Amino acid sequence: MHKTSGRWLLGLALSLLTAVLWGVLKNDYNSWEELFNQTQVPLLVEAGVPEDDIRGLIIFKVYPPKNCAYFQHNTAMIPIIIKG
Repeated sequence: MHKTSGRWLLGLALSLLTAVLWGVLKNDYNSWEELFNQTQVPLLVEAGVPEDDIRGLIIFKVYPPKNCAYFQHNTAMIPIIIKG
């Protein structure tokens, strides 16, 4: 994500690294919403995304392998960010 001429551009790729990070962080929070609001929203705002454009999350079911070392949750999140 970067700012260009006072406007922000968002290129989001849900990568393995992102999934690993969020999976590890989720262990410290009671919900995906809490994790997102406390760790991701401040970074998005700092990068120039208006808070009104951050609309929330989609929580969906996932089925990681039982022996997965970094993601042991049965749900994951996708942020909803819509440029106003």
